[in-house]
Amino acid sequence: MPMINQETICMTTSKVYDWIVGQIDVPSRTYRGIAGLERLNFSCEEISEQTEGGPLVSECIPTDAAGNPIDPLLPGSIICTEITQPGGRRNVDVILPSGEAATLQEVMTLISGHYVIEISNASGVTCTSSPQSFSVVQRFLLCAPEGTTIKCDISDFECFSCNSCSLDGEGNQQFQQLEVSIRICHSLQVERNVTLCINANICQPRSAELEGNCPQISIPQQCTL
Repeated sequence: MPMINQETICMTTSKVYDWIVGQIDVPSRTYRGIAGLERLNFSCEEISEQTEGGPLVSECIPTDAAGNPIDPLLPGSIICTEITQPGGRRNVDVILPSGEAATLQEVMTLISGHYVIEISNASGVTCTSSPQSFSVVQRFLLCAPEGTTIKCDISDFECFSCNSCSLDGEGNQQFQQLEVSIRICHSLQVERNVTLCINANICQPRSAELEGNCPQISIPQQCTL
């Protein structure tokens, strides 16, 4: 793209004050025995405490609050929001790895969502649980002065379910427990809109090298103040 004269430009953009990425492990949840199956509130009655011919197989699926499957990486699918603290974010004095002293802000976030458990027996019957909610609160020290906002994006989401069974005296599989664990990768950015004054080159579009009589794009002259 060809360049024309450089000029000073005033523009408004989002400034990133701090940015971290990390992994969060949601505390595991365990469902034990027939009472655990009842807690999951399956929509069918074929799954019982005992099953013949093989073990139960389970799968964890992220959903919305109504139990509809979702893509957990789409914005808003998994809720990640800052928890408003009474009196605002607390200042915390820290020593940076460089040895320099700095004042950061304490930021509390809440990550929450839902999942269902699909469990199948040896006969091929699959039942789906009612939606189960999860939430986890995290504390971070960030450069987040007053007036900035927290932007949270989910970059990866994995929900694991693992069930165990034992053999009864007749050789049937007997359900013991099901454990669910969730791993989330997230990105936190501290942002605020700022107005910048920069020197920049104004560029013109290159020729598309096609026949036609398209008019040239005209750029207004900058006012001299």
